Amino acid sequence: MEEIYVAPELLELFESVKHISDTWRQDLAVASIISKIFEDNQVTVPIVVGGLVVATYTQGLYKTRDIDLIAVNTDFPYRVMEQLGYVRVDSKDCFNPDMNSIVEFPSGKYSGSYERVLEYEVEETGFVIHVQGMEDIILDRIESYSATFDQRSLEWATKMMGAMYDHLDWSYCHSQASQRNIIKEFDDVQHSVKRYKDNYEKMMDKVNEQLKARRKK
Repeated sequence: MEEIYVAPELLELFESVKHISDTWRQDLAVASIISKIFEDNQVTVPIVVGGLVVATYTQGLYKTRDIDLIAVNTDFPYRVMEQLGYVRVDSKDCFNPDMNSIVEFPSGKYSGSYERVLEYEVEETGFVIHVQGMEDIILDRIESYSATFDQRSLEWATKMMGAMYDHLDWSYCHSQASQRNIIKEFDDVQHSVKRYKDNYEKMMDKVNEQLKARRKK
């Protein structure tokens, strides 16, 4: 079994990450160090998916302590986690008691588009992580709601769609929603968000008109 190389400065950096008080920023830093170790060992860098992606697109408003990484389907990820003081607690999860940190390596292939994966530089480490694209995380949350009626998934899909509305690839979204058999749920969320967005814009137009009228007086 080939030995995993972990640079000593990475282990020192990881120790300093334990003292980051903001759990969202701490999780990003952990994910970035893991990604750097993969890169240093010439192994395909994992893709961050799930709750940490929602937290990142909402600047920490969404709360989670799970770091979900789609990685190579070998024992390599778990050997990396051992180097960082994590204990494997089941077939997919690793736990670090010092930080109450959970890292999961979900089974199966990445369900989103690799072309839409974004690079995000983590300020605390200077390293880059690969983050699930914004269309795909919204689709995943709506798919979760469709399967489980989880209201939290619906809530955050709606919030992210509203925040990113003018930047989403709607053609891709509708195509993927159809393939996932969630087109009705997706359309319902989109119509709700668009109605709110239109009403908000109309309200702001009236506010701006009133402000202009006041300035002329």
